Amino acid sequence: MAKQNSLFKVLGTLDDVTFYERQGVHLIKKKTRLSGDRIKNDPAFERTQETFREFGTTNQIARMVRNAFPGLIKKVGDKRLPQRLTRLLFQIRKFDVTNPRGSRSAVIALETAGGQEALTGFNFNNITPLKQALPLNPVVDTAANTITINGLNPKEMLRVPPLSSHFKLTGYWSRIDFLKDDYQSIRMSLDPMPIEDTILDLVLSPTESLTGDGRDLVVLMIEFMIEDAGVLYPLKDKSHNAAAIVSVS
Repeated sequence: MAKQNSLFKVLGTLDDVTFYERQGVHLIKKKTRLSGDRIKNDPAFERTQETFREFGTTNQIARMVRNAFPGLIKKVGDKRLPQRLTRLLFQIRKFDVTNPRGSRSAVIALETAGGQEALTGFNFNNITPLKQALPLNPVVDTAANTITINGLNPKEMLRVPPLSSHFKLTGYWSRIDFLKDDYQSIRMSLDPMPIEDTILDLVLSPTESLTGDGRDLVVLMIEFMIEDAGVLYPLKDKSHNAAAIVSVS
């Protein structure tokens, strides 16, 4: 593809040349002779059709995962979260070795150790990864539904945004039934804590339990606050907040 260097940038198609913009860069490419209908139906494009089918399924699965964490994405998600999650799940689908190409699914792949490991660690905020904001590995007890963080020194270990005085930890435990397009979600939260030079052993525990079938995804989030006249306020810049999937089971 070629770049447009003229003073006036053009968008659209002229004869066999298409002018378009991608991420702020104006580009030129030769117009394709292939129609969408041919790509979808011509046996010569069977491999492409298989990829399209798997991508469509993956996109639905990614939507279910996002929906299973209500309220979280507004606090911490970056603008490209849907694309990043879909791309990762599209890669994870390859762990499905029971279905043929064109029918592979991330749902089946997440039944494997490799698929679960690949999804663990996914960050909802790509600007500030959780391990950068909170450089300790949480311990997830899937039997008790608890998240434990031992030996945390907030003053020394946390990556604290300017003016922040407090931090808050919240856990989200969701059980997703991909076959029924349904989920259950419980929220575990600790009261805001001052950013001080002290050692903390913290446990996030649920007040209720999950029932039914599905895949369990656990997310840990840290958000920062500022104290003003004795009142705590969340930072307006949410890019410092971090959240990641810490367990898949």
